[in-house]
Amino acid sequence: MRDLIVPRREVSERKVLEASYGFDDIIDAASSDFEVSRDDVLTASGESRYIALYLMKRLTGVRNSRIGQVFGGLSYSCMAKGHQRFSVNQARNELLRKRIETIKTDLSNVEG
Repeated sequence: MRDLIVPRREVSERKVLEASYGFDDIIDAASSDFEVSRDDVLTASGESRYIALYLMKRLTGVRNSRIGQVFGGLSYSCMAKGHQRFSVNQARNELLRKRIETIKTDLSNVEG
């Protein structure tokens, strides 16, 4: 039974290796879905930005601090709290969940 336990470090490294989406893929999918520029996703506050942040955290295996750098220097704690708030919000909001699923579907259709 002990042989089945995977050390925590190996689990996090495996997550990074399994991540199949890059930052650019997620930003492009969010900007396309919301019909806004990539720059708007990265700098303007709004649903497209929050969805992109959420998906980067969920789909890439990259640390909060790195994601925060991409979005203009957001701190680790800002990212963690924002992700937590957004997770609660999307759990309560069916339209938001559907939009997230649409963007995830668009991502799965990205060739690369």
